[in-house]
Amino acid sequence: MVLQIIMLGLTIPVIAILSDAFLKFQKFKLQQSELKDSDKALVEKLLKENEELRKRMQNLEMIASDPDMININAVGNQQMQKQIEQLSEEIKKLKRKN
Repeated sequence: MVLQIIMLGLTIPVIAILSDAFLKFQKFKLQQSELKDSDKALVEKLLKENEELRKRMQNLEMIASDPDMININAVGNQQMQKQIEQLSEEIKKLKRKN
């Protein structure tokens, strides 16, 4: 009987210690999984933003290096230059009249 009381007296603290360790381990696992989920979300967000920036950069590179776009700008500049010359001539005519 005394042996049983001693065994019971030893098993209760051992069970309490093991239970506490198990609970701490479960909390730690939960914290780790939460960290991983938040990290995954952040990584996914950054990857998405990186892909969008990559597409924008490709568009800019295409616009900057596309010969047709360069010609369009050149044609636009020529038209603008013609308008400037026409306005300049009109101003000169108006000055002569005054």
